Amino acid sequence: MHELADAELLTHVATGNSVAFEVLYRRHSPAVARYAWTWCSTEAEMQDIVQETFITAWKKADSIHLASKSALPWLLVTCRHHAANHTRKVGRRREVPLDSAAEHPNRPNPATERLAWVMETINALDELDQRLCQLCLVEGYSYKEAARELGRSVAWVGKRLERARVQLRKAGVHHEQN
Repeated sequence: MHELADAELLTHVATGNSVAFEVLYRRHSPAVARYAWTWCSTEAEMQDIVQETFITAWKKADSIHLASKSALPWLLVTCRHHAANHTRKVGRRREVPLDSAAEHPNRPNPATERLAWVMETINALDELDQRLCQLCLVEGYSYKEAARELGRSVAWVGKRLERARVQLRKAGVHHEQN
């Protein structure tokens, strides 16, 4: 199952295959969780939104149409919708505590360090690729929505985003080795 593409996994999930769902979850839950953190102020909220996102994927697996090979854009948009619903439900704007960074300025914050190298890598891309990353990876636009916004084709968006992801992966490997 691990070698199957996301579209194939979704086909299996639609038939109730929990192993395919687990593979899809393991493949994309870290990215969905990181994205959910942008909308949440507590870990419990983040976990709830990630759970709701994947429950929606489970329930709608038979009707999900992917704009690319990856289910991640669909999952991020779904995550954004659940987060917006959650924000409306609790009736407040998100406030993100900076952990204890202010209380312990000399203690390294791994999340802040990781975000810094991700942003450095994205900022090293050309302006158009930076905008593409902002739209798809941060704001959760689908490839089609990003293509429309940037006046490009969906294929162009997919290729450029894959290239950006490769650079992010390489930077991540380099960062983890240091």
